[in-house]
Amino acid sequence: MTLLLHESVRPSFKKAVNECNSLRLICGKIVNHPRVQTLIILLIIINAIMMGVATFDFVDDNPKVSQAFEMTDLVFLVIFTVELAMQLVYHGYKLFLDGWLFFDFVIVVLSWSLSQLQIIRAFRIFRALRLITRVKVMKNLITALFDIMPRLGAVTALLALIFYIYAV
Repeated sequence: MTLLLHESVRPSFKKAVNECNSLRLICGKIVNHPRVQTLIILLIIINAIMMGVATFDFVDDNPKVSQAFEMTDLVFLVIFTVELAMQLVYHGYKLFLDGWLFFDFVIVVLSWSLSQLQIIRAFRIFRALRLITRVKVMKNLITALFDIMPRLGAVTALLALIFYIYAV
């Protein structure tokens, strides 16, 4: 009897797995498409510019303008959240193993978490750092900087030793 139950459940389970897998692949195709990635880069740049403009007094002085900026910021955050959710559907738990995607995840989650705190609202500008994860040249530059950090420490120690020698 258990064997019959197992065989009757099996086709529906395979169908569910196939549907989930096809949804995962569709999300991956959409979110990793070059045009979508270009759009996300453009949105990050526009969002960073708007956050810079929002620091001017004319935004704080006019409640309607301030509200428009807040609403626009919320729209950007929702778009970034949808993009991250699609990445999560596509990559699954492996999203947390990729340092760059995990960085995106932390930025978006902290943006939602800290959105109500007035003092920490300046943190929103860190969303602009997501450009590093999107632009290959920037990503390579940051990776290279982290790769040479141990050697930079040795060079710094050598310079400190030379300065000490000449100071004494």
